[in-house]
Amino acid sequence: MRRQAALEAASGLFVLVLLAWLAVSGWRFYTVYLLPGARSIATATVSPVPDPVAAREEARRMRRVLDHVGAGISLRQANQRERAIQEFQAALALDPQNADARLNLVEMGVLPAASPVPTPAPTPAPTSSVSPRPRARA
Repeated sequence: MRRQAALEAASGLFVLVLLAWLAVSGWRFYTVYLLPGARSIATATVSPVPDPVAAREEARRMRRVLDHVGAGISLRQANQRERAIQEFQAALALDPQNADARLNLVEMGVLPAASPVPTPAPTPAPTSSVSPRPRARA
């Protein structure tokens, strides 16, 4: 009987110590990792975020490229060579820099191994519609 009471007291003490440790470590995590991020103040500085419409169109184009490459790989595995070549070429038409489509066409013998990769035309940096705040004169 006394042994069982001592065992219950020891396990209760262990649970209390464990809960105290969890509370202290949770508070430490909050103060070190979460709280400094919550204290940061948002500013009205210019951010290099692209035009959302252009970014959405670029994402759609890349999705179509990935769909063509995935279909080409599936068709290649199904031994449908001509249709796979068409899918890889469609992917390259949308994105001439796509390494997966180019590599599969090289492996299939359609493109030479040292085929040059076209370089894209440079795009101008996005302009901001937010003008900087004038500096206060001292």
